Amino acid sequence: NQQAMQIVGYRLYKMTLNCLLPFKIASGVIDRCETLLLEVWDAEGRRGLGEAVPSPLLTGECLEGCRWTLQEQLLPLLRGINPWSLEDLHREMLTLTRGKSARCCVDVAVHNLQAGILGLPLSRLLGTGITRFETNYSIGICSLEETEELARRFEREGYRRIKLKVGVDPEYDLERIIRLNEILSPSTWLRLDANCGWSRSAAVQVLRRCERRDARIELVEQPVARDDFDGLREVRHKTVFPIAADESVQGVDCAKRLLEGQCVDILNIKLMKSAGLWQARQIATLAHAYRCRLMVGGMVGESEISVTAAAALAASHRFDYADLDADILLQDTPFTGMEPARGALRLETPFRVWDPELRTSALRDDLEVVTEWQL
Repeated sequence: NQQAMQIVGYRLYKMTLNCLLPFKIASGVIDRCETLLLEVWDAEGRRGLGEAVPSPLLTGECLEGCRWTLQEQLLPLLRGINPWSLEDLHREMLTLTRGKSARCCVDVAVHNLQAGILGLPLSRLLGTGITRFETNYSIGICSLEETEELARRFEREGYRRIKLKVGVDPEYDLERIIRLNEILSPSTWLRLDANCGWSRSAAVQVLRRCERRDARIELVEQPVARDDFDGLREVRHKTVFPIAADESVQGVDCAKRLLEGQCVDILNIKLMKSAGLWQARQIATLAHAYRCRLMVGGMVGESEISVTAAAALAASHRFDYADLDADILLQDTPFTGMEPARGALRLETPFRVWDPELRTSALRDDLEVVTEWQL
């Protein structure tokens, strides 16, 4: 039956997800996220979900441009195709657009449809039986008092890895780092994320002063500008803490340059940056070849759909670190009658745990339909 091996329909939705608290990083403040959600299905009614969280700074897309790319260029490629021809689909998508979150949206939806066809969770499709990962919890740039209050709260809840956003004012960054080092348990470690906010000299100065104070810093993420690969190498060689690249990892070519140049200790792979699982797995394989450690991350605005896919990626490629808190920074989910971290991907602090059985949930009926097609 030819139709049984085809995508016979899709629907693209626009979705607004609100943050629990305004979330400030070096590049700006986020309090609500407008994203796109894609639903695809086969003749048996089995479906796959994916989403796009475009970011001008990180993926080079705005919401409206991403919507146009999906509606006019990428989704027509799905009409009647075999969902198992994903590599061919990626080649076709790349001839049409560089839009990363748009391609990620299609990639994850088709991966999830493949899993649905087999009756497996995505992690099993990717080849692993692991169903849990320890995550950090992120604190944005805020007052010293709020930083202390949030850090104490998250530690009481059971987190032993706290990601602290820095990168606006080196002196204030240092004050917050040292204060948390004083008030938190010796078993709680900080992950610093400057989001490109420091200069080379500021990064080296702050981190050397942290070293003199015996700060418990597990890693330092993207201390300098995205394109400053030499700066990453300099900070790595002049300081003692492991250096991770995030914004600098824009694809396989960037990853290869970072690895060949010995610029970093860790690559942070995000699905939106790597246009989905297909390329993310290539980057992970490359990193393993260079004995480079791996971290999985996400962007504020990603729901359980993307975070579950990122968790499956991390499990299947044995990542060393996980930042899987994007959906628990939100008030909302795409699913009806559900709260964040209460669905197929649960939070059992400090672990994200996913259901080893395939579960599907109904989408909210208030989502705005952008476009749809049915064979």
